[in-house]
Amino acid sequence: MPKKTHCIPLLFILWVVSIPDAFCCIDEYPTHNYYMISYVDRSSDTDLFGQAINEYWERYTKGHYSEYPTYDISGLKAYLEANEDTEMLEYVNHLNNYLDICSDIRYNGWDYPDKEDLYKRDSVLNAMKTESEQYKGVHLRSQYSLLYARCNMLLGNWRAIKTHWENESRHHPQNVFRDMEENIYAGALYHLGERDAATEIYVRQGDEQSIRWSLRKHRNLAGIKSIYQHHPNSHSLYYLVQDFVNNVQETIDDEQDEEKIQWYGMRFISLAESQSFCLFADSVIAEGKTESPCMWATAQAMLYYLSNNLEKAKECADRAMTLDGNERIKANCRCVRLLIYSSSTSTANSWLLKELKWLEEMIDSETRDGYCYSNAYDRIICKSLSPMLRKKRQNALSTAVLGMYTEYKVRHTPRHERHPNYTTEYGEPTWNSDYSSEYMLEHIYPLSADACRDYYDYIRDSHSDPFVNYICSQTYKNSDFFNDLIGTKLIAEARFSEALPYLEKVSLAYLGKMNVSYYMYHRDFTKERWFVRQGNKDDLEGIGLVSFKSNPKVTFCRRILELQHAYSTHQNSEKGDAIAYQLGTMYYQASYKGECWWLTSYKNSIYTNTPEYNWENDFVSSAKVYLKACCDSENNEIKEKSLYALAYIPTSPWAESDTEYDDEGEYTRYANPDPMSEQYSQLEILNRYYESHKETSPDYISHCDVLRQFRKLKWLLEY
Repeated sequence: MPKKTHCIPLLFILWVVSIPDAFCCIDEYPTHNYYMISYVDRSSDTDLFGQAINEYWERYTKGHYSEYPTYDISGLKAYLEANEDTEMLEYVNHLNNYLDICSDIRYNGWDYPDKEDLYKRDSVLNAMKTESEQYKGVHLRSQYSLLYARCNMLLGNWRAIKTHWENESRHHPQNVFRDMEENIYAGALYHLGERDAATEIYVRQGDEQSIRWSLRKHRNLAGIKSIYQHHPNSHSLYYLVQDFVNNVQETIDDEQDEEKIQWYGMRFISLAESQSFCLFADSVIAEGKTESPCMWATAQAMLYYLSNNLEKAKECADRAMTLDGNERIKANCRCVRLLIYSSSTSTANSWLLKELKWLEEMIDSETRDGYCYSNAYDRIICKSLSPMLRKKRQNALSTAVLGMYTEYKVRHTPRHERHPNYTTEYGEPTWNSDYSSEYMLEHIYPLSADACRDYYDYIRDSHSDPFVNYICSQTYKNSDFFNDLIGTKLIAEARFSEALPYLEKVSLAYLGKMNVSYYMYHRDFTKERWFVRQGNKDDLEGIGLVSFKSNPKVTFCRRILELQHAYSTHQNSEKGDAIAYQLGTMYYQASYKGECWWLTSYKNSIYTNTPEYNWENDFVSSAKVYLKACCDSENNEIKEKSLYALAYIPTSPWAESDTEYDDEGEYTRYANPDPMSEQYSQLEILNRYYESHKETSPDYISHCDVLRQFRKLKWLLEY
């Protein structure tokens, strides 16, 4: 059953005229292509008044209901009856009847009603309209006034809505019900041909969907010129100029992919049309008819910036700052100017610092999340300032700027967690966001151990430049995070003795806050991967918080250093073979193919085929070196285990494999063997050993499914 809604946006109201194009809000991470021009407030919710309505019902029911119970109002009615609130109870009955009609219209649009159905619907609406007109109380005056407008809206009585608002409702106290009725009043004005007056209300309320619909035929330069010619200070122009520039930005950001642009609900704008707009804006400013020349000049600056004409963009932005415009437009101009100047390597750091602090103050003053200042900050930092610093070869500062941006997101994102939470409401773990941020994965994680250490030193140092000092002061510098990160990178580079001083500084309490803590706690790097499966690394069933008594990475480094020292003393001996086998086991477990990949990495995938970065040691190859050293051992047990291990390691698979299922469960079928592959060669060696030692071979060799299939396919190839 579809959920009914207690608030209908004008986009739905206009079903009388036609069905609008779909529009979606798209998460732009990690492209950071947020729109810079924001003259008109844009609601992120299709339900424009939903939050205010929910807050009203929570207050009215003293916390019993955090929103209007659209599925079932029986509980709310019982609550009202218990409190002898007959006045609200009667209103709720009317409201629910109205919502039922709305739900039927909205969700059953393909079930065309006949004349009898329409008559019944209109009868109910007319009865509710009459009840609303006859209400003489004070307590629910705004609610009944809204219900009157709603009924007339569905009946198409636009003139009645207009008259009622202008004669009565506009004098009501300010509240969400009055705002909702004014939105319906705007719809009535639109239907009665008073588009500009309607648009003024939409602009003030931030009802972007309704603005978009009402001005849908003017979303181009010709439409802008037409409205300007008749009304040079029309509120429609605020939206249309904003929409035009953002459409140009979308066109460029999406590399002129018209289908993708239209899917976003935006319009493709050619470079020629963009340039024509800039010329038209010059004429508008020169004529002096507009009350907001700053708006036009800011749009020019952004368009020149988008066309890579940086000097012209600077000129227009500087001019725009001297021109008239309302407070929001002037602030938006300042954001655009910061974007433009932060792209230039000649811009003074002192100026950038002043403007960044101003923008951060504006973000802190925003009452809604994700609007013009925070969006501007996102694009300025990630698409302009950080790349510009990289052009100046200030790579550490460029990265630190992104670290500052990440900390801003931490402060402004309630969902950000710096420790895993395994007891969430829906049973899904909430991970430590520090390890999944773009800052970590795209900019810190790819660094070598030395580069990461240098970066950590850089953001902790004192710098003579106030701009650099400020950026570094805003960047995350948690010692546990960086010591573990540097130590892990040193392990990945097989620099075990160097890793220890960093890893030994990591607090044991911090280990439990890492996303890999579950694996660290439950996986043993001394167990042979080819004999023991310690669990599916994607299976987190039963996951929970863990408490460490020691750091497994420290234990690994110490143990491997001890074994390497012992191997240097006992190499080429039976004891040395046993040590080499242990080293091969540990190296393989620490590799991207092992179950203890967390020793060298913070992420693992079944699709990983090689070490991620060229600065990493190839632990699989190192493991094979030690295992091959044991293949001639006089100790048959060590020799057999090593031969088996080398045949197990799938560096280059010996044949194509496919997982199939039968009554006994899952099994792997092999086909098309590749005699040139390394694993084929190792299976050949294991097979020769087995052929000459059938009577004494251990069960893990004689019962090996892979070896059996290898022998079968090898026989088919040869005969």
